[in-house]
Amino acid sequence: MIGLDVGSTSTKIVVRTPFLPMSQGQAVPVPSWLRAEGHPYYWTTVLWEGEDGRYELLPPTQGARTVDRLKVAFLGAGSSIEDHADPTTRDLTA
Repeated sequence: MIGLDVGSTSTKIVVRTPFLPMSQGQAVPVPSWLRAEGHPYYWTTVLWEGEDGRYELLPPTQGARTVDRLKVAFLGAGSSIEDHADPTTRDLTA
């Protein structure tokens, strides 16, 4: 099981194996260069958009730009239920 807590500036990931006896959730540590506010378990909530328009979770080749404040963008995007039906049409940069 994977628990994902996506915040405006950071994301926390917790993994648990429910079929192992006495299994407890474990937070996934973050590489130092992706940490939010230097916290060892808070991932920076950001995507990178490459020049080809593809989104990456890790910094891709040069020329990519960051797309941050994802949660705020998702909450504010669209004004009707139809606008939320297809996430591929979402403009995350607005």
